Amino acid sequence: MKNMENKNGPEIYIGGNTNTDQKGNSYLKEMETAAGENRLEAYYQNEKNKLTARLKHSVDSEDKELSDSILRDISALEEAYRIVNKGGNSKKKIIKICPKCDIEYENSAKFCRNCGHELVLMQCACGEVFLKHEDGSFDKYCMKCGKLNPLEQAKQDLAGKHSEYINNLKSSDIIKFGSYTFETDGTKKPIEWIILERYSDDTALLLSKYGLDAVRFDKSSNNWEESEIRAWLNDSFYNNAFDKKERVNIIESNVECEKEVFGWTRNYTVTDKIFLLSTEEVSKYFSSDKERMCRPTPWVCTNKTVTGEPVSSNGSCCWWWLRSPGSYQSRAACVDIGGNIWASGGGVYDGGTAVRVALKINLNNL
Repeated sequence: MKNMENKNGPEIYIGGNTNTDQKGNSYLKEMETAAGENRLEAYYQNEKNKLTARLKHSVDSEDKELSDSILRDISALEEAYRIVNKGGNSKKKIIKICPKCDIEYENSAKFCRNCGHELVLMQCACGEVFLKHEDGSFDKYCMKCGKLNPLEQAKQDLAGKHSEYINNLKSSDIIKFGSYTFETDGTKKPIEWIILERYSDDTALLLSKYGLDAVRFDKSSNNWEESEIRAWLNDSFYNNAFDKKERVNIIESNVECEKEVFGWTRNYTVTDKIFLLSTEEVSKYFSSDKERMCRPTPWVCTNKTVTGEPVSSNGSCCWWWLRSPGSYQSRAACVDIGGNIWASGGGVYDGGTAVRVALKINLNNL
């Protein structure tokens, strides 16, 4: 491609193709008029968008002859724009973008400061720079060769890897979801969850790997439905640990419970988003005392106490609550530091027993 000066002004010649040369010179005249009316960019963007749409359609329909013709028209448009804009192409700013966060960086940056993911350069392998529109979007396809832009390609690759990751998740795997106070200074970290069971509809039952907090079960009763700990889990903890997007992903669960009424055990069901495991569930999902042993977070060790004593020393295990009632109304079932299930329970008023949270989520929406 080259342009030649004559007495009538510059002209465009592209590989000796008469039709394309005529198209290019038509673009040139239109752009000169548009430039004089201060609408050069608007004209250029409008024509480019139309050609890009046609190019995508031709690529999708595998019409190579039409694709080649459109690519020549794109080259003519770009050359006309370069001439009228006096090197406008060379002024395109090359930037990098994080495909996970959509944060823009200068060309010299390599990794996203927010998530650490490798950045993608918004320049095609053919050398063409992808222009950014006023709405913040970029050309999806290269104006010269028709290839998908690097950002869209990176996002497709990420989606494919994420889908593969989700498909391979199984019971006992660890995933991260939400965040809660973790470090001794109060710093929050992503919550680690053990997948206890994966269901056929790609939902899963999760249990927090650590004891995330330490609160009393209730002031006097082991009735889960009316307990303080149930209210705390589904209000304070729920709102503190998960953002709006994450909350949508948590599935309401029918939680089977039992309580004593006039000396008789009565079964009932409540609906919760956040809950504790029962004695039956903890026996089902953990085959040994060792597997049931749980460590609290450093924050719990440092900031939560039982009558002035730490819940546990750093690195050691803790007691943690279950939702099943104990042997008396003032006792709730729990697991001790050695992983033994105490069906007879501990005092519900004990604020030093750790909380190991359970919930169900949709894995596909992670």
